[in-house]
Amino acid sequence: MENLINFKKDIQDCVFCGNCKTNCPTYKETSKESISARGRVALIRHLNQSLIKPTYELNKKIFSCLLCGACNLSCPLKIDITQSIYDARIELKKYTHKTKLLSVATSYLFKKTEYFFYLMRFFKFMNKLSHPLFKNLQSLFNISKLVSTIPLNKTLTLSKTINPIGRVALFPGCSTNYLVTQIGLDMIDILNALHYDVVIPIGVVCCGAPMLSMGLRDEVKNLAERNMEILNKLSIDTIISLCPTCVYTMDKTYQQIIGQGINKIVDSTTFIINQWDKIKSLCGDLHTAYIKSELVYHHPCHSKNYLNIKVDDPVNILFELGLNVTIDNNCCGFGGMFKFLEEELSLEIFKKKREAYSTKDMVITSCPNCIIQYRSGNINSKHFIEIIKNSMIPFKSDGY
Repeated sequence: MENLINFKKDIQDCVFCGNCKTNCPTYKETSKESISARGRVALIRHLNQSLIKPTYELNKKIFSCLLCGACNLSCPLKIDITQSIYDARIELKKYTHKTKLLSVATSYLFKKTEYFFYLMRFFKFMNKLSHPLFKNLQSLFNISKLVSTIPLNKTLTLSKTINPIGRVALFPGCSTNYLVTQIGLDMIDILNALHYDVVIPIGVVCCGAPMLSMGLRDEVKNLAERNMEILNKLSIDTIISLCPTCVYTMDKTYQQIIGQGINKIVDSTTFIINQWDKIKSLCGDLHTAYIKSELVYHHPCHSKNYLNIKVDDPVNILFELGLNVTIDNNCCGFGGMFKFLEEELSLEIFKKKREAYSTKDMVITSCPNCIIQYRSGNINSKHFIEIIKNSMIPFKSDGY
């Protein structure tokens, strides 16, 4: 077996202080050491030293991680624990039927993401059936309710504005492209209002994050090279994505896989923060339906733990718009493929959200996957971009 050596820091340096458990969502939910960050590090170290062998139980523990990145920020030695888990999954993906099946399905669906769209449309069509055959597919059925009639990249590929000052590419990502397309349309409206022409690149594919989480690193290399080739040909000022996971994957992870990242890509929330003075001049008063509401801002894991976006930055903008917002820094339990690998645990983590938000009117967040988790669980939620768009005078709405 190949050595499972971390890209940034060898896990052999871990002193098992336990700091990484502090914010580990799976440990906080279960109190089980073996599915805490520290427990997984110990298992990976023993696997690397051939002290234990790959087994079904080991596979379960390593694949039960949300890959949220909270452990990395807690480690005093700055060990990249999540990367060690990614590495271990390359070796372990074949040791349970479930991970083997999901690895094959993920590879097939995200190499050509239209297949993912067709699958979601199929599940939406079948949603009315309550056959026992579907009892283990409830998460897919719930998510399929959100699927769009037409993907965002089939709705338009170029949106021009008056007197453009530049051109921006929008990389929607799979979730925005197929499930929550309105977020992408709102981002385009904002960019046009700022006098940017917007292009949705033809031919780009999934960023590869779902496949990486299943240990399919070699397959992601092909996706990275294709996206790099297409995006590098564009005459643009920047690339914006509404998904923080896509941004980190295409910038930082591509550097590890193909030696070059897409450094022009920026998260939509970061873009709004950087452009706020200009955007603010286009904003009016939000509808009273927002102003009088009890709102929560859920700070996504990838925004804070990977992109280092400070929660105060988007929240202060919401305050400036007159909104009454409380902050939630805890994981929502979606975690990409975790939602399907560990459905019960995902729902238990989410259950706490439902209880905590019982007196709130709406959740605002900056991640389309968090939006999917909330909406598929019948919690009213909007992307940060939707709030900004609804506050801008050219696009005033009647509330939510």
